Amino acid sequence: MKTQLLRSVLFYVLLGCCGSLYSSEILLYPVEDMEITYSYDTSNPTVASDGQWWPHVRWTPSPPLEDQFVCEFDVSSLAGKPIAYAEVCLYVENSAAMDAIRLETWIFEGNGLVQSDDYDAGDVLVGTWAWDSSSPGSEESLIQQHFRFNVTEQIKKRDGHFVGVNLRLAGERDDFNGNVFNTAGTTHWLAIAASENTVELRPCLKIIPMPAQDSTCWQMKQKDIHNTGRAAVAVAADRMNDTFFDTIIWQKRSGGGTGSFYGTGMIYYDGVGPDGTDVTLCANTWPNHVTCVDRHTGKLIWQDTTTGGDTIGRTTQAFSNDGTTVYASQDSIAAGHRCIAFPTVDGPGTSGANVRGNGADTDPTHLQYMSPTIAPDGRIFLHKWSEKVYAGADNGTLIQEVWASAASNSVGQGDTALYDDEGTLKVVQTGRSGRISVFDGTSGAELWYVNTYAGTDASPTVDPINGNIYVPGGFNRELFIIGLDIDGNDLWDERKILLNDSESDPNELEEARSTGCLSHDGRTFYFQSAGPQAGGKLYAINTADGAVKWTLETNSWRQYDNPCSSPIVTENGVVIVGNNYSGQYLAVKDNTTHGTLLDTFDVEPEWNGSTTLALASASLSPNGMLYLPLRALWTASNGDGETPDGSAGYFLTAFDLVGCDGPIVGDFDGNCKVNLVDLAKFAENWMFCNIVPALRCED
Repeated sequence: MKTQLLRSVLFYVLLGCCGSLYSSEILLYPVEDMEITYSYDTSNPTVASDGQWWPHVRWTPSPPLEDQFVCEFDVSSLAGKPIAYAEVCLYVENSAAMDAIRLETWIFEGNGLVQSDDYDAGDVLVGTWAWDSSSPGSEESLIQQHFRFNVTEQIKKRDGHFVGVNLRLAGERDDFNGNVFNTAGTTHWLAIAASENTVELRPCLKIIPMPAQDSTCWQMKQKDIHNTGRAAVAVAADRMNDTFFDTIIWQKRSGGGTGSFYGTGMIYYDGVGPDGTDVTLCANTWPNHVTCVDRHTGKLIWQDTTTGGDTIGRTTQAFSNDGTTVYASQDSIAAGHRCIAFPTVDGPGTSGANVRGNGADTDPTHLQYMSPTIAPDGRIFLHKWSEKVYAGADNGTLIQEVWASAASNSVGQGDTALYDDEGTLKVVQTGRSGRISVFDGTSGAELWYVNTYAGTDASPTVDPINGNIYVPGGFNRELFIIGLDIDGNDLWDERKILLNDSESDPNELEEARSTGCLSHDGRTFYFQSAGPQAGGKLYAINTADGAVKWTLETNSWRQYDNPCSSPIVTENGVVIVGNNYSGQYLAVKDNTTHGTLLDTFDVEPEWNGSTTLALASASLSPNGMLYLPLRALWTASNGDGETPDGSAGYFLTAFDLVGCDGPIVGDFDGNCKVNLVDLAKFAENWMFCNIVPALRCED
């Protein structure tokens, strides 16, 4: 049986950049399980004595008796734990005088005890298990099968500390809906393993908590292989206003002094720099340097050129899974490399001395565009312009092409997303051809594709829990949102939902030019459109039905064929995105029914005064440091002690989003925490009285 649990479990054992992305599963066993017999002659349910190894689900025609199996689970240990997935698992050993079985599983709020009232307690049917005998007419049949049902929503919505599960034959007596009884016996039953059986056979409730948010790296563009854009931090209440971008911690000038940022972003990884330094890095266009600094202070670690062209400053780099290597896409360099690698600790080296790449491949351009996606097994996924998806492997000496997709999606600015589905790594790809495809990550075979007739430069975003795929699409005056499951089935009533039709007014043209992001609960997908007349909007899409929750005009403006800024989202629904050639970065709060613009940061005009560029995508660390490469006035120093002079320049920039969620009793110095300083102030004024008249202090 194919279940979302299998998809989740098999993915969560794969390691990402910082270890397992998921918390360990939780297994709960019944606190009590019993067989309940109902007599139709007396209308009386009775609970069997405890100690049954193989309780029955049974039908006895004469006298008319029906047996059900009930078990109760204590779920109090789940209090406060967000649940990603839950399933009930049971085991059938054998059956008697039955040629076909249809067994229903019901769930209800329990009390920790199996009682006669539980016979009718099941109020939500979570599934029906079916079995058909290969030997009709047998007196007894060996079955030996587990069956599982998804109970995620029921566990999430539980009110008390206990959950009950009721197993019964489908339907009403005497036909019982698809159950086929034969004449080999006078009673018809199947045996279910009880709590007294071995652990492998016992009923259990299996829980997968929500993924633990990674705290040590932003490994690649949009953070992870799913392109979720999820920042593992919540913004404090007193920063959700026009002070959002007010505090710049440090600025570090890009390489060469004039190097701009087109569609790039700052990635970070902790503990991989010299002496275990936490690092962040970013590349710029001409003169094409990569700059790596201490992410807390901006102190320079290295700044070198890889000697290639502007592509490296129009894309986002990626760390290897252990953080020790940086991967980048690049215009041709002397050795013919397009996909390159260099060590994190000391960078490309003088004139690219430390760089290795794929120049030995028959066609190195297979691994040239755009931002690398690093698979759990370390392969580097990129594509050839307007062609197929490819993957390379790094052996420490060179990068070599080892995988290719069987078909082309005419991929432009979009990147690859990956998802592990029951042990099969699936490569999810969009493109300008109007196809969405999933390829086998081992063979390259196209597992499925759908025609959407909506080309896109957006990468797909995949929900890490269930594999659902979300894609903004549309170049030809129409804008769509598209939703598919990991098997290619439509998520909603329509495969693509029309969001904007600018046929009547070309000035209202909106296109899908950048990747979206997914809320931490998976219920909202955000993306920004762009247009030649600064008519782009930020969209919030309800993932349950594809409906628009709200839109916010961002004046997103695109020119030429450059990459555009992709949004990221915090744990409490703050979306951060640049509006591209309109030259602003925006912070927007999702207030469920509408988006509220909190603050903007204006980028300084280019050196020739012609344009302002907010094309980069942000990254945000759990300690509240927001990273953006942008052109700004130099107002903040860095770990090298450089003195700001107020001039405009291209800087790797760190904003501080630290704040306070409200006053605390005893916080006398107003720093949003109660510590020894506050205790000293309290002790300093101990027994001091300021009442007038003073005699009243003695009362």
